[in-house]
Amino acid sequence: MFPKVVQVIPYRDYKVDVYFEDRKIVCYHASHLLSEYFFKEPDTIFDTWL
Repeated sequence: MFPKVVQVIPYRDYKVDVYFEDRKIVCYHASHLLSEYFFKEPDTIFDTWL
């Protein structure tokens, strides 16, 4: 089974820290998952998350 996610922290450079219940912390780089449109105006997109 997979451990449950406890917390997720997004950053402006499209990195995401994911905290799991087994105390493991993983940093994912999500930039390759986004289309080119998102890279044109990153501040606008980040502000909508908050």
